[in-house]
Amino acid sequence: LITLISGFSGCEKKIETKPDDLIPVIESLSPSSGGELTKVTITGKNFSSKAWENLVIIGGFHIVPVSASNDQLLFNLPEGIAAGLYSIYVRIGPETVTASEKFQVTTSGGSVPITPTDIVPVTPATVKKCFAGTTKGGIHPRLIFSSNDIERIKSLSQTDQFVKPTYEMIIAKAESIIPTPILEWGLDGANLRVSNLHTISNDQIPYLVLAYQFTGDPKYAVRCWAQLDKMCTYQDWGAARHFLDAGIAAKGIAIAYDGLYDYLSIEQRIRLVGAVRKDVLEPGRTQIETGTGAWKWYQSDNNWNGICHGGMIMAALACYETDPEFMSNVVAVSVNGIPPYLASLEPEGASEEGMMYWGYGLSNTFLALESMKRVLSTSFGLAEMNGFKKTGWFPYLISGPAGTATMGDDYLYYGITNKFLSYFWFAGNTSDANLAKTHYTACIERNSGRTEKMNGWFDLLFYNPDLISQGSAVSSPMNGFIQGADYMYVRGNSSDINSLYVGMHGGDNNASHGHLDAGTV
Repeated sequence: LITLISGFSGCEKKIETKPDDLIPVIESLSPSSGGELTKVTITGKNFSSKAWENLVIIGGFHIVPVSASNDQLLFNLPEGIAAGLYSIYVRIGPETVTASEKFQVTTSGGSVPITPTDIVPVTPATVKKCFAGTTKGGIHPRLIFSSNDIERIKSLSQTDQFVKPTYEMIIAKAESIIPTPILEWGLDGANLRVSNLHTISNDQIPYLVLAYQFTGDPKYAVRCWAQLDKMCTYQDWGAARHFLDAGIAAKGIAIAYDGLYDYLSIEQRIRLVGAVRKDVLEPGRTQIETGTGAWKWYQSDNNWNGICHGGMIMAALACYETDPEFMSNVVAVSVNGIPPYLASLEPEGASEEGMMYWGYGLSNTFLALESMKRVLSTSFGLAEMNGFKKTGWFPYLISGPAGTATMGDDYLYYGITNKFLSYFWFAGNTSDANLAKTHYTACIERNSGRTEKMNGWFDLLFYNPDLISQGSAVSSPMNGFIQGADYMYVRGNSSDINSLYVGMHGGDNNASHGHLDAGTV
């Protein structure tokens, strides 16, 4: 590990530093406490007299001073910053200095908590209002788990039969990643995709971040940063060529920035934000607003829509404080683009793309909606769309005693331990205790013989034993027809693996990933 760290530090670009008598110095803060919008004066020396050349950083907010001179900077405490004790930094060019005394942000301020009722389409102003109202500024982690969630999971991991094996799997997975080579940029055989971005964001970052959160051991953060640092040097993340890569990468950066926030230095945070802005958020917003870009993913109603918009939302909410105006705009245009995808699940929650893409697209989408609920206190009506509210049941409606129906270019989900699972998040979204219990029972059944637990960290984060205890496992109907995917089935005894089950998929051969399979049995 020491060798790995030394290798990366040895590759850092050397930056010429200023003479000591030109380095900025912070001598005092006045006042040293206050609520939102409080005017704060920083007294010191070697500041720039041009306000825009100075950057004041507090709680992750990057603030250009209202006025500046060589020995004083005046700035307003930002809206939305949470109460707490914060360090104040001043950054001028490559130099960042820290005040010796901390600033106490008090409760109360310019904004008040709100219960937003706005639904899509929303404006950047609405996003800003929601962020200020929740006062989550400066708090990390906050996107898909909080510090309290981590403590709850750690406690349950001691004895809970669902949490314990999944928790241990995450640690083991993170351990296995540490000695692996750092992944380089490179295109696939079609010169289209940067496949390593998917590996990094889906198969590495979540495990390393959660292992760091669970154990506090910096070795997981060190390894994660080593890969992130390399990722920041990639020549692109596929935005102009295959935006799905960029959307997945944005999700990974969001989870890392949020979950490693207390480990990362200001320089490392700035590096991550700069990379995700340049390689995803700026080109993504431009493509959406100008109707340009390959594939026009933002106009689709398939998994690309939820993955790409969702990744942009998560990244913008993770590093929101670095530029509230820009990030609010990114969130707004991304939120407004998701409805066609969720509408494709009408009227009964079915996906024409089949289970693999149902899980791939929606798992990224519900992470974005969860982030919005936590950081903005609302999903702007997206999580309440009718088909989306029902879709958590879809995998169980099309599963027989020995497998799950395969559509299009799906994989085969055959055998008790390989039938497709739903996600706990859907049960929590609608407070559906029966779905929670049904899903729990399915997880225990399918994962009992698997080292690599199905759904892993996705389900661990949203596992709610109280909701499960209120429900009962629901037996699947003996027959049914699911509109949207146009799938019909008849079954015998659902608890007997040798029981008869017959299903037929109708639908539209033009469906995304359909592969002309309508009418197959």
